[in-house]
Amino acid sequence: MKKPININSFWGYLYAQAYAMIVEHNFTNAIRRNFHRIDEHAFRSSQPTTYQLRRTIKKHGIKTVLNLRGYEKNSPLKALEEKVCEETGVKLIYISTYSRKIPDDKTLEEFRETFKSIEYPVLIHCKAGADRAGIGSMLYLHYHKGVPLDKTEQLKFWPYGHIKHARTGLVDLFVELYTARNADAPHDPAEFAKTLDREKLEREYKAVPFFENVVDRVLRRE
Repeated sequence: MKKPININSFWGYLYAQAYAMIVEHNFTNAIRRNFHRIDEHAFRSSQPTTYQLRRTIKKHGIKTVLNLRGYEKNSPLKALEEKVCEETGVKLIYISTYSRKIPDDKTLEEFRETFKSIEYPVLIHCKAGADRAGIGSMLYLHYHKGVPLDKTEQLKFWPYGHIKHARTGLVDLFVELYTARNADAPHDPAEFAKTLDREKLEREYKAVPFFENVVDRVLRRE
């Protein structure tokens, strides 16, 4: 969108809601919310509608929303979420996360420091709640709870919808490499990421064409 919408006006708010639902595909999440409890202090989901977000904040006492998405410039969906969080007194934090890349050390460090400093309970979300929300949930359990990456159970097809055979499986590869590291390798995932040739790993990764088409063309994942 080239120009921002004034969502504080009646017609601007209605237009923003329509744009978010139709153009930014948020209508799909009104149908399949993909909402799950991680533990007593954290939840994960797809991009919530404003109604879903308000209801979740109230029902579960959410103090922080961790948004792992990227948006187009002047996104009405982003503006609507910011409005809800501001009105409900909830802290909204953004971490730019990629579902089709090996996690880099700076992003992993950002997750580590975020989970140390935020107020809980937290809602972690991306667009579909499958891949990036899975990464965030996995790192929450690892950094905040001390659960080994390969034991977090957050990167699964059922019930979350994560598909490891497309390029979204690059994060699964990272977990496999981290789990199989030798005794001298760094224990912290962020430090371990510095030891990897990420460009080479991403270049040589072989996705299954069928699943790649499902993720990109059918599900239209970011």
